[in-house]
Order: sequence, then structure tokens, then C-alpha cells
Amino acid sequence: MTKRLAFALLLTAALTACQRTPTSAELEGLVIEVPALRRAAPLNQDIPAAQWPDALKRLAPKRVYNTADGLYIVTSSFFVTEQGIFVPRNMQVPPPGSDPAYTPIGSGFYSYRIEG
Repeated sequence: MTKRLAFALLLTAALTACQRTPTSAELEGLVIEVPALRRAAPLNQDIPAAQWPDALKRLAPKRVYNTADGLYIVTSSFFVTEQGIFVPRNMQVPPPGSDPAYTPIGSGFYSYRIEG
């Protein structure tokens, strides 16, 4: 029982740590560097870490990929769930309760969560 509780607490702490919102300074760096990456990267492909600009590398994402909707910066994933930062192209934000769910965090950036 104690091992299960300890594991549950550790898992909760790990998942919570992965959900941090970028600071204003981090967003400022992304505002400058990410739009060019989004325009240049091929669609529907992962962007190799070697091509990430410095502001993006500082966030230590797990994965970055580009879609027709915009750029996804994956900060955590667990089984079928995924969350991170989304930089839209020209997206109307879906209503609350949709999957993925988007929350504005400033400067045209959104946090997102995919439940799977």
C-alpha cells in the first residue's frame, strides 16, 4: 500500500512539473524565433532538435512538429495524452471541452492538451 501511494505521489509530481507555463521572457524569445521555424518547417513532420532555435531549446521540449494548423511544442506526453505550447497559423480556437483543448497564454501562443 505504501509503495502504491509513493508511486502515485511521484507520478502526480512528475506530471504536474511538466505542465508549467512559459514565463513572459520565454514567450518573448519564442515570439521572435518560432514563426520563422513554423513557416520553414515541412508540414506533418517532426522538426529535428538540431533545427530548433535557442529560445525553443531552453524549454527542453520532448518533440516539436508542424501541421497545417500550426506548430506544436510538446512539453510532456504520457500514453495517449500530450500537452505543450501551440503556435497557430490562422486558427479559430475550438470551444471549451474540445480535444485538443487550447488556452491562451499570451503573444499569440496557446497551451494545449490532447486527451487522446
